[in-house]
Amino acid sequence: MSLEEKDLESRLKHVFLKKVSRTEKEALVRQYMGLGVRTDNCFSAALLSEHQFYYPLSGQRVGRQGRTRTRWKDMATSYVKEVNNKE
Repeated sequence: MSLEEKDLESRLKHVFLKKVSRTEKEALVRQYMGLGVRTDNCFSAALLSEHQFYYPLSGQRVGRQGRTRTRWKDMATSYVKEVNNKE
């Protein structure tokens, strides 16, 4: 790592102690990548991981969709009742 890159990294970390949005950090990483700074230095300076940069947020929840009905079983009679969750 050259002296210029170290100086750049220290200045950027000082700036990023403040709350900065993820899109602004990504834009800054792209800007410094365009200037020829190594990617690992860009990520560490912007306080972003490679995963955060290369896999953007989709805005959707991850996982299985919630159920709309619940099954209740009476253990004494073995009667199964389905109840709508929206009621």
